[in-house]
Amino acid sequence: MPPFIKLPPLQPAEKKMVAMALRDIKFATALLKQAAQKMSLFGKEHGGKKKKFKDVRSKIKEI
Repeated sequence: MPPFIKLPPLQPAEKKMVAMALRDIKFATALLKQAAQKMSLFGKEHGGKKKKFKDVRSKIKEI
């Protein structure tokens, strides 16, 4: 399977929609990476599982 999809020529409005969708996906990916980093750093600070999950839940509510 080729690594890309061949599409028919797009209209200008369709190009804008695709560009906006890709930008949104990149933005969401960046946010997810930041959240994963924060949670992994936060998890290292605490030892107990129950306490860790309670703290993570409260941290998510703060965000």
